[in-house]
Amino acid sequence: MHNGIMSNIQDFKNAKQNAIVKDAFDEMVFEPIKETARFQPLCEKSVQQEALVQDIFNSLYKMNPELAEKAPMAQRGIVDQMMQLPEYQQLHALTQMDDVSAAMGALKLAPGLLNQFQEIQEKVAEKTRQAKKAGQPAPNTLEEALSADEMAGMRGALRKVAEDAQGDAEQWMEAANSWGVQKGELQHMDFADKFALAEQIMNTPKMHRIADMMGRFKNIVHSSSATVKMHGSDEIVDIGLGSDLSRMLPTELLKLDQMPELFYKDMVEGKLAVYNLKGVQNQGKGPIITCLDISSSMSIGNRDEWAKAVTLSLQYLTEKQKRGFGVVTFEGHVVETAYYPRENPPTMQDKMWLAGIQSNGGGTCFYEPLMAAFKMRENDKELKPADIVFITDGHCSLSAKELAEIQRLKKETNVRIFGIGIQCSTDCLQLFCDQLAIVNSLDDIRMEDVKKVILSAAADQMKKGA
Repeated sequence: MHNGIMSNIQDFKNAKQNAIVKDAFDEMVFEPIKETARFQPLCEKSVQQEALVQDIFNSLYKMNPELAEKAPMAQRGIVDQMMQLPEYQQLHALTQMDDVSAAMGALKLAPGLLNQFQEIQEKVAEKTRQAKKAGQPAPNTLEEALSADEMAGMRGALRKVAEDAQGDAEQWMEAANSWGVQKGELQHMDFADKFALAEQIMNTPKMHRIADMMGRFKNIVHSSSATVKMHGSDEIVDIGLGSDLSRMLPTELLKLDQMPELFYKDMVEGKLAVYNLKGVQNQGKGPIITCLDISSSMSIGNRDEWAKAVTLSLQYLTEKQKRGFGVVTFEGHVVETAYYPRENPPTMQDKMWLAGIQSNGGGTCFYEPLMAAFKMRENDKELKPADIVFITDGHCSLSAKELAEIQRLKKETNVRIFGIGIQCSTDCLQLFCDQLAIVNSLDDIRMEDVKKVILSAAADQMKKGA
């Protein structure tokens, strides 16, 4: 084998050489990623393999990845070929400056690229032996080392894995949008925790189904005039480069803490990663309290998932409108209560908790959760104009005394109760609900009755908050 090639390969085995230009900050970002359970098997086999996995991640994560001039030929060549693909460029648009998305993309790309890399190394070694035997110079580029058919085959294989990775990234973005995950929202968490959370969203069938239904209900929410966006400076719409410290990504704070010289250099040169923003008008609407039935009968079919999708979509509505949100989960008794003021909406962990909460096998009661909702209003001044959305599949008898108390509180507080009954009798709900939707088929994508209830609640809150 040619001495130069042999030396190059030996150096690569002894020290990590990267095909993508990196700095100390890039190493710091990648360090916790390679330690996760999903990345360890890819990175622990050799320094060579870890370097290529890091190149794949950096190519997706960095805003403007650049090829290193002195990288090993096969490694640089395969990364270069990947980055020229339109499928990669579309993928990069989704993953840049988002470590979770970039890591998911890297996991999808890495096995295919590692296999291609191994084949290319063997072909380069063979072409080098042939060149030496013929007294010719060793190849310096992949184009010199591989035939046209081999190059075409490699590009085809890379295109296939890039297409798959793009599909996964789009699926994650769609799921993240359904769950209300904004770019940068998870940055305060350790990478292992937020990556585990993202994988739970992506890989748990129940969470997938809830996310799909949430997407349908969000279309209802978006159809309300109450969600019209106004120009301002509150909503993230894109990521760019700049020096505005008020809009910089959380990752830049990490850079400031760990590598201040690099941070100030990027700030002076206008190369800090910053959010481009657009605002949502704060219309001052009152909160919504949702009473959610989680009794054992809700596990029939997909009632539980459907009801939680409605609840989370109502939470999304309150968040977009800068309103507080309360939730009371119940079965034969009140299970949990939680309230999130408008300045502190639910985190992803809160949403996942709500989506995952299960019945302990109890029956169904109506009076206790309604009293808990009214009590929630009494304990928080911001909740005074709140209305209640009551979601259940059950039937519960209310005594005359209980019904009288509910009606008294409604009158005194000027609260309306919006009911959504899932495949159940209307008799009891009609006694205390001002507006009621009975859903007989959870597969009805129109859900006109539910739409009327949701929009009526939004309109009522807009009237009270005016």
